[in-house]
Parts: sequence; C-alpha cells; structure tokens
Amino acid sequence: MKRYRRGARFVMDPRQHSRPLDRNERARILVLSEALERRTRPPGARNGVVSQPGLRVLRVLLLCFLRGSDGLCCPSYVQLMAATGLCRQSIRNGLKRLEAAGIVRITRRLVREVVDGGGFLMTVTRQASNLYRIFEPGEHAEHLPVRSPAPRKFPSAAYAALAKMLGWGSSKQRKPVRAVCDDQLHNFGARPVF
Repeated sequence: MKRYRRGARFVMDPRQHSRPLDRNERARILVLSEALERRTRPPGARNGVVSQPGLRVLRVLLLCFLRGSDGLCCPSYVQLMAATGLCRQSIRNGLKRLEAAGIVRITRRLVREVVDGGGFLMTVTRQASNLYRIFEPGEHAEHLPVRSPAPRKFPSAAYAALAKMLGWGSSKQRKPVRAVCDDQLHNFGARPVF
C-alpha cells in the first residue's frame, strides 16, 4: 500500500489555494523576510528565524515559480533543487521555517489519474507537487525559537604546538621579536634588513 504525506488531500481546483501577488507585494515580502532574518539572527550564528536556505527558497518561489495571472505556485522538489542549488533536506528545512514564520502556507495534494492497465482503465491516486501561498511574515515570527551557536573552545592543542615550534613555551626568558628574527637570519647567513 502506498503511503502519502500527512495532511495530503484531494484538490479539485488548485487556483483556490493560490494567491496572486503583484511585483510590489513580492518585493515587500522579500524585504520583510530578510529584515526578520537579520533581526532574529543571534551574534555569531549563521541563521535566524527564516534561515539562509529559507530565504533562497522564498526568492525562487516568488521570482521564478509564482504565476502572475492567478498566483499559482506549485513547483516540485526537483524543480526547487535545480533552481536553488540546494539539496532536498535543505529545501525541506527552509520550507518548514518559512511555514512556521507564517510566510508560506503549504497545501499537500493528491490527484487521481486514469491510466491504461493492460486493456482496461484504472483510477490511480498519486501525490502531486505541493501548492504554495505566500504572505508577509506573521507577527508571531519574532518570537520563534532560534538556536544559538555553541561556544567553541580555543584550540589549545594547536596553540601549544605552535608555541613549542616557535620556542614560546620554554622556561627561559623570551627574546624580543627582533632578536628572534636576527638569530634566525644569522643561522642562514643573511643580514637583517630592518
């Protein structure tokens, strides 16, 4: 038995699940989404509420796949992967964040098709590409949780190896930098320039 995505349903008229946008509304949605991403990004983090893959998917949905006449937007994941250059999981994560922020509403749809089954006609149900409606970011989007980056430890092992190589870790009194340079140049038979 074929399993379908949770929440998938039959959609008779896809235009009922579409929202036409003019170019000013598209630009406004992009600007508000980018501003939301900048405001919610923690210091040192790469992504905020919307995420960089989410912004890339939103740009492609708005500028490439949204039909101007009736607002129909239903690209498949393969088309989104080709247009954005992202993998399937990155697109899925970006769409999940866009949906949580209220920017994209996703309708998962099933369609019935009549196929020839060896001399007789059969009705087959298959999962079709999702329908996307695009809105301005919701008011609740500012308060969505964002994961802060974990603090990284100072690379003490690498620092210790470098200090040992430069002779900084010895118990002797350190020479000034110019003296270290003069000693190294003297070993090679060269004269200091400075």
